[in-house]
Amino acid sequence: MDILNFALPIRGGFYITALLICVLFLSFIKQAKLTNKGYLTAFLGIKMTMALCEWLIIYVPAPQSHLWLSLLFVLSFASAPLLLRFAYGVTPCHNQSLSHNLRLWEWGVILSSILLITPLVLASGVFINFEFGPNFGHFIHVTMSICIILFVLQVVLYWQKAYKIYKLEVRRTMQQFSDLQVRSLSVLKLLLILVLANLAFSLLRTFNCWFWQSQIEITVIANILEYAILLSCLFFIFHGTLPTQNLTNEETLVVPTLDSLNQTIGSSEQIASIETGKSPKYAKTQLDKEFRQRVKTKLLSKENITRLALNSGISLTKFAEAIGEKPYYVTQILNQDLQTNFYEFITEHRIQHVISQLSESSEQTILDIALTAGFNSKSTFNTAFKKQTGLTPSQYRTKMKTHSSAVSI
Repeated sequence: MDILNFALPIRGGFYITALLICVLFLSFIKQAKLTNKGYLTAFLGIKMTMALCEWLIIYVPAPQSHLWLSLLFVLSFASAPLLLRFAYGVTPCHNQSLSHNLRLWEWGVILSSILLITPLVLASGVFINFEFGPNFGHFIHVTMSICIILFVLQVVLYWQKAYKIYKLEVRRTMQQFSDLQVRSLSVLKLLLILVLANLAFSLLRTFNCWFWQSQIEITVIANILEYAILLSCLFFIFHGTLPTQNLTNEETLVVPTLDSLNQTIGSSEQIASIETGKSPKYAKTQLDKEFRQRVKTKLLSKENITRLALNSGISLTKFAEAIGEKPYYVTQILNQDLQTNFYEFITEHRIQHVISQLSESSEQTILDIALTAGFNSKSTFNTAFKKQTGLTPSQYRTKMKTHSSAVSI
């Protein structure tokens, strides 16, 4: 049996399966506590249509299949813009009114893709049925190559924009929380993976077509891996956002408005500083020396601050309430006087507590000590510990044991 004919049922069944799973995820979106989920719904709808186009390309003979290939190309240009706008809804550090509408250059890219695939649509013979010249095939090859290059440039640009949003959200999170394992960052990471996978496997299929004579094995593997990553990312995006009996409103991914962010962090000038990466100026809140010293003394009270830091659920709001100060003033003193942010401030106290525990003869495992110190993730703890000490936790404990043995001798 010819291997191409043998692979057709497998490929066709795969696309139908992917389409049905996307339909299942669409039902999850209605229940998920996600902001801007309309864009994720549209993205899933496009992926479903693309899977259907892939199935039709397999079973519809050429040249009619060129029509579905053309639609596949145009739809692919809409994936990254939709994911970027969904990403805008995950973080409050952007002007939401400007993030929803497509800009002029974005419309230009989409319209350019439609123009570039027009020769391929004409070649399908669905709309116009007449003989084309001998060079028309070469012309189609050139326009499709330009279309692919345009797609690559578009995806790279959107990935850079999504990565910038992620970095801004990291800065905002470090101002408010003691743990970076928050839903907004997890969702943004998954969106970055989605866009990057879309680019990587599109390039793989393109190279397969240009240089490897369209080997069926490469096409099948690329398609399976792309949809596997897509569905895995969607699963983890929905994980924790679906309502359960024990889920409270505080545990869902609800993005605060700019007004509520003003009350928690400070003025709009400070939020703008998070977006640009520059230090906030606090031009409207010059604190007198006595007030600064009072807040600073509380922040330098090691015993009291360590007790608060060991609480894994501590946030800027809860921390400020515990020491009797406003969150905005705590942030200002941390940034201006101590040259740090809330996340790094709490992490430093946690690491110091871990160091004191590792220096003692203890039967506790390193992970148990880290969890007791308020860390919720082993990887986060290891990264923070090595950044502060230059050693891994295991290396530090071994060093302390060696030192203790040498002293006892």
